[in-house]
Amino acid sequence: MLRDNELNAAQLAAMQSLDEARRAEEISAEDAEVIEAVIRRGHVHGARKRLTKARRRHASAAAEQPACREGG
Repeated sequence: MLRDNELNAAQLAAMQSLDEARRAEEISAEDAEVIEAVIRRGHVHGARKRLTKARRRHASAAAEQPACREGG
């Protein structure tokens, strides 16, 4: 039986994906907190779906930002 602070293999893999997305700045900090909580509750499939949606949302928002121009 797992303790509260222990994760199973599927949860560990999901956490690794979450950490990679965090480091690559592919998701917001708020999304990361929610997704981590879902993983810790044991809902790995739902967490992976949320991670995919957060990545898409973040990429879409970044694409809508106008390009910064140097100079003036």
